[in-house]
Amino acid sequence: MDGKKKSIDVPIEALMLASDYEVDSAERPRSPYPFDSQSDASAAAAAAAAADPHAAASGHRRQGSDYDNAPPPPYESVDPLALATEHGLELNAAVLVEEPRNHQPQQGFLRWCGSFHNEAIAGVDCEMTPFDSVSASAIRRACPDAPTDSSISFVQLNRVRLDPRFRETRSPAPDLTPSQRFGHKTCEIVDGDCKPVAHEHWGKLVGPSRGIQGHHNSCYLDATLFAMFTTVSVFDGVLNRKRNKKKDIPEYEEIQKCLKLNIVNCLREHQFVRADHVIKLREQLDKLGKVPGMLGEEKDPEEFINLLLDHALKHDPYIKLSSNQACHVLQLFVDSSQYDLKLPDTETLLHLTLLQAGLKLTQTPSCLVLQTPRSGKDYKLFDRVVPSTELDISNLLTEHPRQCCVCGKLAELECHDCFLQFQEASKDYTFCKKCFDNNKDHKNPKAQHKTVGIKYPKQVTKKYGKDKPVECPVKMKLFAVVCIHTSHYVCFLRLCQPDNRPAKWLFFDSMADRSGLESGYNIPEVTDAGDIDSWLNGSKLKDSSVQPPPEVKRLLSDCYLCFYSNEEAAMYR
Repeated sequence: MDGKKKSIDVPIEALMLASDYEVDSAERPRSPYPFDSQSDASAAAAAAAAADPHAAASGHRRQGSDYDNAPPPPYESVDPLALATEHGLELNAAVLVEEPRNHQPQQGFLRWCGSFHNEAIAGVDCEMTPFDSVSASAIRRACPDAPTDSSISFVQLNRVRLDPRFRETRSPAPDLTPSQRFGHKTCEIVDGDCKPVAHEHWGKLVGPSRGIQGHHNSCYLDATLFAMFTTVSVFDGVLNRKRNKKKDIPEYEEIQKCLKLNIVNCLREHQFVRADHVIKLREQLDKLGKVPGMLGEEKDPEEFINLLLDHALKHDPYIKLSSNQACHVLQLFVDSSQYDLKLPDTETLLHLTLLQAGLKLTQTPSCLVLQTPRSGKDYKLFDRVVPSTELDISNLLTEHPRQCCVCGKLAELECHDCFLQFQEASKDYTFCKKCFDNNKDHKNPKAQHKTVGIKYPKQVTKKYGKDKPVECPVKMKLFAVVCIHTSHYVCFLRLCQPDNRPAKWLFFDSMADRSGLESGYNIPEVTDAGDIDSWLNGSKLKDSSVQPPPEVKRLLSDCYLCFYSNEEAAMYR
């Protein structure tokens, strides 16, 4: 972009609070599995060809071209729904596409069915193009109703079957115990209070059958609960508050007890929560009637957080704004056309969101949950977002003493134009009057920077005056990130280490594996995600010649909810 970045006026209503923002999940079917990023697709295909040269030589390939040069056959009008039903499938259902030889099946969604050259063809939304796929261009020339999305691959319909992990299962036999239905790993209910898993004991969390066991579209809930309660206590207030008869719903104690004893305590004590424990919570939330489909439909994490904390447990919102609004999840919302943000981080997006709306935080939140500018898998403003490992929110608090970015004394003015011009230095837009007047950019008559005066309580101005340095930054630490890819939610967990050692990162997937087919069960898993901090905090991400590892790629491209905490604020609330 040429010239100076201009600030824009955004009404308060444009700040999309997650508590006021809902998406019809029925229109957005969820995917069963996590996938690697699209940028890895060609590399994976090449690796597969190298591992199996015979398959490549015999005609197995990623992009079929058998029909590219053939004239299109007469259009055969077929009812996609009827054709799918005829083959025991459902449109928009999670499916598996069979691959030749020893290759793993591709996971995706059945988006279309049609007839091509007298053969039943399926259009499947996959991350990687399956082997022996039919030419997409030929299909689209011959079938006007075929989807045009680049993510759709076309294969013979007889290669497609329903994914057993997300298949509607029959009611279990009445004589089956939970351990028989969901595996034989014990998961006894734990009474009392259990502390979060300490950073030095992170190894207890790693392995198969760790975390929360997924079942029937529960990944959004599994990943969110794992983020909220495994290694931190900032949400523990919701577990212990006694019921207020005037304020709380009649089901309050039942839901609170189930959350604490059946899920949180089991997670912290056993490092495993069996699916039937989560089903019980889903049943209780479904009975409230506030959000339909809690038993089987996929939801968004922020939708679940608001249902649990705002409606069921009536917890005081963690985030309070100067507009008298309050929420549990803050939606980051920026006008990307105004700024050249190639690789934004959450700290920059948070400042932009509040500055554009003219808002501040009225108090330091013990927990700050930020939703990146996206809506599930349907909308994504930025290709990648960097989860800042630390947020400096000093300049976003209404009554907090703020530091002049030049001399370090008490700031008297904030210049939004400076922030918009130098976005990487997201906190360098507060000045004392003297430093503001002496700034070369402000002396330039063409700059026309506009300032906003900073108002402090009397005790702040009395304490710092005009000469005393201000050294009291307020910072939030990242402890978890919930990610979404092709509609499947997973969680990255960040465990801060003492003595300024790099944080430990873990990766959790509630449906990492499966035992059995339709009557089987999912196997959750937690794995070591490696050294991610060095990528997020260093300059390696800006070096195009250095490729980050798959875990970092996935974190940046799939980042959805970022969880931050402030231990000092948590002590007083």
